[in-house]
Amino acid sequence: MSDEEKQKATKATTLPENVRARFNGQLDNAQIIAWAQFDLDDHNRYAEAYAVLTHSDLLIVTEAQPTRVIPINSIEEAAIVEGLGVDRLNVIVAGKLAAEMRYTRKTRREMTRLQRKLERRMPRKEGKELPPDWLENVERQAEATEHCPRCGSIIPAYAEGVCPRCQQTRKILWRLLDVAQPYRRRVTAALVLTCIVTGLSTLPAVFLRYLVDGSLDLNRRAGHLSMAQRTHNLFFWSAAIAIAVIVTQSFGYGRLQILTSLGTQMARDLRHMVYEHMHNLSLRFFAKRRTGSLITRVTNDTDRLWDFIVFGSVNLIRDILMIFVFAGVMFYFNWRLAIAALLPVPPLAILTYYRSRTMQNMFGRLWTYWSRMTAVVGDALPGVRVVKAFSSEKRELERFDARSDEYTVHEQETNRVWATLQPVIAATMQLGRTLVWVVGGWLVIRQPSDQNSLGTLFMFNAFVTSFYEPIMELANSNRMVTRAASSATRVFEVLDTAPEIYSSTGALTKQRLDGRVEFRQVSFSYEGAQPALREVSLSVSPGEMIGLCGPSGAGKSTFVNLICRFYDVTDGQILIDGVDVRDYDVKWLRRQIGLVLQEPYLFHGTIAENIRYGKPDASEKEIIAAAKAANAHDFIVGFPDGYDTMVGERGQSLSGGERQRISIARAILHNPRILILDEATSSVDTETEKQIQQALDRLVEGRTTFAIAHRLSTLQAADRLVVLEKGKIVEQGLHSELLDIKDGVYAKLHKTQTEMNSVLALT
Repeated sequence: MSDEEKQKATKATTLPENVRARFNGQLDNAQIIAWAQFDLDDHNRYAEAYAVLTHSDLLIVTEAQPTRVIPINSIEEAAIVEGLGVDRLNVIVAGKLAAEMRYTRKTRREMTRLQRKLERRMPRKEGKELPPDWLENVERQAEATEHCPRCGSIIPAYAEGVCPRCQQTRKILWRLLDVAQPYRRRVTAALVLTCIVTGLSTLPAVFLRYLVDGSLDLNRRAGHLSMAQRTHNLFFWSAAIAIAVIVTQSFGYGRLQILTSLGTQMARDLRHMVYEHMHNLSLRFFAKRRTGSLITRVTNDTDRLWDFIVFGSVNLIRDILMIFVFAGVMFYFNWRLAIAALLPVPPLAILTYYRSRTMQNMFGRLWTYWSRMTAVVGDALPGVRVVKAFSSEKRELERFDARSDEYTVHEQETNRVWATLQPVIAATMQLGRTLVWVVGGWLVIRQPSDQNSLGTLFMFNAFVTSFYEPIMELANSNRMVTRAASSATRVFEVLDTAPEIYSSTGALTKQRLDGRVEFRQVSFSYEGAQPALREVSLSVSPGEMIGLCGPSGAGKSTFVNLICRFYDVTDGQILIDGVDVRDYDVKWLRRQIGLVLQEPYLFHGTIAENIRYGKPDASEKEIIAAAKAANAHDFIVGFPDGYDTMVGERGQSLSGGERQRISIARAILHNPRILILDEATSSVDTETEKQIQQALDRLVEGRTTFAIAHRLSTLQAADRLVVLEKGKIVEQGLHSELLDIKDGVYAKLHKTQTEMNSVLALT
């Protein structure tokens, strides 16, 4: 066991002192094996209760009852009963219910782990199976994704993988600049132009000094010159100022052109990187994140980042350069006036620093509220038919308004914090100007010289304005930097997520698959709480049709998900043509598998584009042939636009049977060697089912097929039926053979469905 695993094991058995105190010394000399909190009382009201497992006893403490001690040797059964939002861990002693611990999904994992460890220590009954050891590994892996690898704290569910405590702005933004590496030549050119513009921007103020001293200050140098010389100096230095401004802005225009072009290309690259990486991630990643938040990362966050990379970062460099350049020039001309101008800067810098830390946390939370708001839209729009069917428009609007108001309140709070800086900065600028006028005026009056001239005072007044502008920009950029850091954290959370399913080096491809599929002692669990499949072994010959049936939650969908390698097995092997599926190139493997789902997904586009999706280079003749094989051609040509008919969002303009036949045509054109039918005829009428079944009969011919159906009548044509229950294969055989098994799972299911059909026929 590694040091990290030992640390986690110690953490799992270390009881907090406040919890230990509730047991009134009964745990003082006990070695704790596991403990868990459960959060409901006997009336399903929220409560704080704990269960602790030691080597010899199970101890339970609740708010309403004193500590109960149940010897492990007396426990006959410790079973989890799953409910709708509320689960129970029932402990049976001497045939009676000794304890019932109720809990929500919040504490489900801890209670499941406690139950597994309790079962391992209970007296072993003959035929009783112990929980498999591999569940612990799956659970540890799931926990690792829920804890921040940097600080070890639990990442809140609302944060969706981003640890709020570890958003280190500086490191994140430095890493972000790596995105600009392919464009370093243009970035360098922009930085050079920035330096040139910064240097040139000091010239107008310097020229203003010579203009005032050479033509306007009649009490000193200009007073000894003739009218013609003063006029010449006025026009000369005015022209010099104008030329300096024009040249500066010309270089600034070139700089802006480079940055604008660079920004659009970097935005494209960043969007591509994030979107491409998302497609390489497993289904497990998407199961834990809302669609709205992922869309925000691809669109809003990447757009905000390119704005920072291109303009924000370069402008930060420009502002810092300007501060140092103007400060240096001011000290060069008059150190006394320079000190007066810089005097308000330190307190302003300290205030800005502490404000930035506050705003960083606020922007992190603000994104969460934005994500929640967009999630409401993402939920409602795809289900607009359901919304309208239940006349729930007002309710959905109220949901959206509640999230929108929540976001607005926190945005206003953030803006208030940001807005407090603005008057402080403005006041600081005015104070700096006032100090320059006071100190400079005193020097001009009391110690007149070339260094303390009226022109120098005007020059410093211009310098102070130009000097405080970048300081104001830096203070305001704190808001932009904080927002960029929050966006970067979320984008890198996607990019840093390693794909769980990937092709190994030297992954195999073949000219053609035969379609032989074999499961060897396959076990799998999604999160480690309960196994979805347990030691499943099955051998399927090429071209054989397997009907998968069983009660809900038996593991049928998990079975086919593993064939497609949407997930990798936790234990055991799946072989196709004698090769472990993990040794195949994953994209090539999935191209050999066709899917026809219960709810077919059609993309926004034409019917032809949807049929062609699995084979982009298919000709019109091939598309029509696939549609005819799927019994779809007749209704397609009945549309005014035929195969060019737009199907609408998710195919909403078509009926369920029409969408299903288009998806079958898509699978036929794809021509897979292995076919998976997941409830393909469950939600259509009898006539449509007949047409779909005819299309499926053509589709399955010569292919290894796995068909899932709750309507057992649709599986009678299968070469073999495989019955799953609680993740295990409990029966195999033909329809007639399974019906003959007394008290068999299949026979019970068939009897129940027959009775239901009879009742429906009578009504």
